[in-house]
Amino acid sequence: MAKEFIAFLGTGNYSTCNYCYDNKIVETSYIQEALIKIFCSDFTNEDSIKIFITDDANESNWLNCDKKQADGTMKENIGLQQRLAKMNIHAKIESISIPEGKAEAELWKIFQIVMDNIQPSDSILFDVTHGFRTLPLFGIAILYYAYYLKQIQISGIYYGAYEARDVNNNAPIFNLTSVFNLMRWTSAADAFM
Repeated sequence: MAKEFIAFLGTGNYSTCNYCYDNKIVETSYIQEALIKIFCSDFTNEDSIKIFITDDANESNWLNCDKKQADGTMKENIGLQQRLAKMNIHAKIESISIPEGKAEAELWKIFQIVMDNIQPSDSILFDVTHGFRTLPLFGIAILYYAYYLKQIQISGIYYGAYEARDVNNNAPIFNLTSVFNLMRWTSAADAFM
């Protein structure tokens, strides 16, 4: 059973903060980088990191690019691709192109692309932080479907709460895996009834 980290990369102008989980703190502007440092340090070449990106996210946050700051000045931005390349990760790192998800047909296309990239029996760590608000909902549905169809295991579902930063610029990482487990229990209760 291989391990997979799955995340959507958005187009936002991400700012640096200290993402915190338990006693671990990672200073970065990318929640994906923080989650990978915290949870994927034991990944091997049998494992994979899959970042789903639109064309706009590719240009704004995957590749290196200059970003306009709030004060109007330009700042060099090291994209997530280069940040991950600098880490000592043994897993295969992939960017996978998806449509924007601005129409129902595009959402179903995203569903299919993600499902096609989940391998049977793998252990999945899923980041629901970025993308249109529909993507986390679809992501949970994909995991639930793959759980039964491909017998995957869910090792974690996480959300980087940048908006909940404290005065020290510390942003908590929420573990939402219990929400997935609640869905499973609800399904079991329905089957029992």
